[in-house]
Amino acid sequence: MKTMIKVRAMRLVIVAITIFVIVALSSNIVHAEKSFNYVIVVDDEGRTNVTVFFYDNEDGSSWLLVPKDQRELIDVTVYKGELLNVTYRSLIEGGRESPFYVIMRFDYKASEVINLSIRYSMKHGALIIEPHAIFISPRITHEETLSLVVVHLPSRVEVLENGVSALSGYIRNVSITRSNDYLIISAIIGPDDRLIVEYTVPERSELSDVTLGSFIFKVHPRYLDFAFEVLKALNNTYSIYENIFETKPSNIQVEFFVPSKRDIVLGLMGYVPIVGKSLGPIYLNILYIRSVKGFMSIAAIHELTHHFLSSINVPTSKLWIHEGVAQYMSLVVGYQLGYCEAFEMYEGTLESGLKKLGNYLGFVQKWSPYSEPPEDIGQYYAASYCIIKTLCDRYGGLDYLKRLFSILKQLSPIDWYDDVKIIEAFGVAAGNVSEVVDLFHKWGFEVKEPSLIIPSISQIKESISNMPIWLEPYKNIARMMINMAELLQQHSLLHVAIMVARVSQLIHELSFSFMFISSIIIAIVIIALLKRIT
Repeated sequence: MKTMIKVRAMRLVIVAITIFVIVALSSNIVHAEKSFNYVIVVDDEGRTNVTVFFYDNEDGSSWLLVPKDQRELIDVTVYKGELLNVTYRSLIEGGRESPFYVIMRFDYKASEVINLSIRYSMKHGALIIEPHAIFISPRITHEETLSLVVVHLPSRVEVLENGVSALSGYIRNVSITRSNDYLIISAIIGPDDRLIVEYTVPERSELSDVTLGSFIFKVHPRYLDFAFEVLKALNNTYSIYENIFETKPSNIQVEFFVPSKRDIVLGLMGYVPIVGKSLGPIYLNILYIRSVKGFMSIAAIHELTHHFLSSINVPTSKLWIHEGVAQYMSLVVGYQLGYCEAFEMYEGTLESGLKKLGNYLGFVQKWSPYSEPPEDIGQYYAASYCIIKTLCDRYGGLDYLKRLFSILKQLSPIDWYDDVKIIEAFGVAAGNVSEVVDLFHKWGFEVKEPSLIIPSISQIKESISNMPIWLEPYKNIARMMINMAELLQQHSLLHVAIMVARVSQLIHELSFSFMFISSIIIAIVIIALLKRIT
């Protein structure tokens, strides 16, 4: 076995060097003052070997990005010239250190020219769930110069039409040729980009069913470890959600899917299809096994939230509620489960979207899965998240959501067509309807003045305590009613509490009306008596 591996490794090296020689003889890029050219070999399981050939014709220094987890495994070979030293430093982007890449800097002396190669590997350079597959190169990022990228895929695969592209969209000189051992794709892309190849393989996947708790994961054996990690997160989340939602959806299926380039550009992490009147399996983008630990699990928790919201009859047509709650809860619970690095990355993505929005968030009000997807869908997710996070930060986090879900359960299907009643529910859960309505107005929601909105129980209680003593027995009756409403609210009987509070408010208002009418009657009688006396 070891001999076979050595022979195969030697073949790959020979192929890489041969390609480099061909490129050096035929490509005008290599003869530029300084150049980086990539030769990448992918096997049937998606394992990938990357060789970067560097060329310069004078002494100097240069740099490129290399995977952080490969830093200690990088192999540098000098063919001509002298390598003086190699150093690494952190890559800072958006004020944060990249968890994926480091900057590799190297100094050299050229004896006429400097030729060297930098070699590293990727376990999941290609993502494969037969018959679908996609190769996504590492970041090809270095000094401002174009790169020739040559990718070797197994010869039996077929590249999709328009399946060769660059993440940025800039690509030229695309070529696809086939040899006995490889399908060879070459293209020129920019100095900070990725090459993407979408392709198919002849076989179909034989997926295994892995059951854990309330979940069934249909997964290819090559990704079994990632499936178990996701299942563990989902089951830990289930017990938390069961308490908050007070419901138990069952037999939820989970699968990985191979993304398209469009999915990658949109940042699609997962989805749950609508099947009839219910939700289908949770589909997770297999790309994110290449992300930091816990990132895929947070994406899975996000999709699980949709199932729980559906189980309490929150319609998917209210997409801003579904996505806002799913974003917020997946982050909070993900952090509780210890996925701190993934939490920071996920939240950072949302925050960068929020910076573009300002205070106007009401555009999500008419967002629906049945309408044309918006061009900048990330802003819709960010705005929905901002709405739910703001409310949770003010009124009690997950406890606020538990109160809210208790109220939302009691809405009828017709109520869900009435944004007034929906926003009233958010206000009742907060204990301050008028304040919450004001918030939605400030965000730009189109909400007519609700007829059913009442002040909070605490406001009514304060008003009753300020009633004059001579308004008995009305004051005492109103006090008893509002105390009952407060007790009902504490026991999560919010709908009954609302009705009792309204009665209390009515008694309070009628008592003052009675006082006003009585005052008028007394004034009339006094005036009449005075006239009779005079």
